[in-house]
Amino acid sequence: MDDGRVTLDHDGERERTLRTGDALARAGLIAPKAVASADRVGAQYAIAIPPALAALIDPDDPNDPVARQFLPDARELDAAPDDRPDPIGDAAFSPVPGVVHRYPDRVLLKPVLVCPVYCRFCFRREAVGPGAGALDEAQMAAALGYIRDRREIREVILTGGDPLVMSDRRLAALVGRLTAIPHVEVLRVHTRVPVATPERITAALVEALAIRRKVLGPDHFDVGNTLAAIANNIGSQRSAQERTPDEMTGACGSPQGLAPAGAVRSRGRPARAETVPGLERPRSESRRDPVP
Repeated sequence: MDDGRVTLDHDGERERTLRTGDALARAGLIAPKAVASADRVGAQYAIAIPPALAALIDPDDPNDPVARQFLPDARELDAAPDDRPDPIGDAAFSPVPGVVHRYPDRVLLKPVLVCPVYCRFCFRREAVGPGAGALDEAQMAAALGYIRDRREIREVILTGGDPLVMSDRRLAALVGRLTAIPHVEVLRVHTRVPVATPERITAALVEALAIRRKVLGPDHFDVGNTLAAIANNIGSQRSAQERTPDEMTGACGSPQGLAPAGAVRSRGRPARAETVPGLERPRSESRRDPVP
């Protein structure tokens, strides 16, 4: 198991997912004096930054947009009196474990609560992280039974956690069980895998998502500028730090930059990107030195 501890130099460290303050400091992404602060955040809210995203972060830019999405910030521990552990109210609409049924014709299905990267703005951050687990077979059967028994449900959104961290075998089995339900017309996948760990988009994974009866709806690569990670990972000659925002956008639209998404699309499954802007922060503040 990767505990984030390393003995490599900065470049070598980026070959591993960064999970601790020590690992982030050794990668040059935070100052050594910020390690304890990062670990305090990590003790409550999971940290994971895989190589494809770590390589995009400019340690010298206090407003780096990728860093602001994924590097821990001490302000995450600031609690307001009206803060809630379930800010979007999933629990009130969860009839069985793993299912959120907020709207009549669609449900969320959360087979796993683990992600390849943890966003600092996540509204399920209280529930996700290493060790958060997955639905067991009895829970999955109950979730699928709930969907099967309600003919008004036409759309299932796989989310979590990130469903694409599941093995190809388990993912293929789940897709097969869902598409066997006659009234399920659309299957969506909410994932950051294509940009967080683009090497995960293999022929076997694409085949696991193959369906014979229905259209697999838009995958949500919730990425914004981080979509450039794909181009950076598979052969772009210029680093993300050297690119302007327009160049990053251009890379995202190139055949190289969209290779993983293209592999998914090649099987008839549309893909689109979304982003969540970072919180505004005065330019004088250094991201590498979290607020005390």
